[in-house]
Amino acid sequence: MAATPPRRELRKKNWKQFIRNKINNPAPYPPPGLLGSPSGLAGNLTSKSLEKIFSTICSLHSPLPLSFLDIGSGEGCPIVAGLLEFGFSSCYGVEICKEVAEDSVRSIASFLPPDFGVPWEIKAGDIEMYTILPPHVTVVYSFWTGMPCATMAHILHLVVRSPSVQLLAVSVVRRGDANFLIGFLKRHCNPRSISVKYGKSSHTFLICDFHKVMTAGLKVSLVDLCLSLGSFSKVGASLPFSSYPLEFSK
Repeated sequence: MAATPPRRELRKKNWKQFIRNKINNPAPYPPPGLLGSPSGLAGNLTSKSLEKIFSTICSLHSPLPLSFLDIGSGEGCPIVAGLLEFGFSSCYGVEICKEVAEDSVRSIASFLPPDFGVPWEIKAGDIEMYTILPPHVTVVYSFWTGMPCATMAHILHLVVRSPSVQLLAVSVVRRGDANFLIGFLKRHCNPRSISVKYGKSSHTFLICDFHKVMTAGLKVSLVDLCLSLGSFSKVGASLPFSSYPLEFSK
């Protein structure tokens, strides 16, 4: 008898239960300000919210396969949803808090079978220390709420310079200089807007189709905006953009 394909086997496990467990028993993040502690919000979107976001991503993304990167991956719930429910070809995460990154790797690894054949990996690190995204990533997802504006600008700078990223999915932030970034995306990128739940509060996600709308002129304007808001300040904007690539082993 043929072995059950890993994804079909995993469908028997309830990926939504994995997310509920993380929502009900969140990882103990260090206090903000300590080395390696998160500067944004700690927590997880509901499974229904992830379904709404990922269903929209799948409807816009063409052609498949879809390689997914979560910047600020936390406990890895979007990665689990992408692997098990939406058939992403690979899923990766970057998490600034080393302890949370290591905990998410352990919990996901224990949830997946040893022979699960889809590549996934979570790296502990500060996204602002990298100058180029992996060349195969086609979707970048990031919960911007609570992030410093310079970090958001850096992420957007990385995306606009990537030759492979088709879609960007980010939460709307309405404060300070972040309004300039969100306003640019709304005016020029014709994003899909999705209402989601984070704990007891509501947030809006924008899903931008960079592959369709980003012209050479828009790229220049967006890079200038990102630099003015602090992108690449930690590594130096004058460095070659291949100096510090974000790489995964799988």
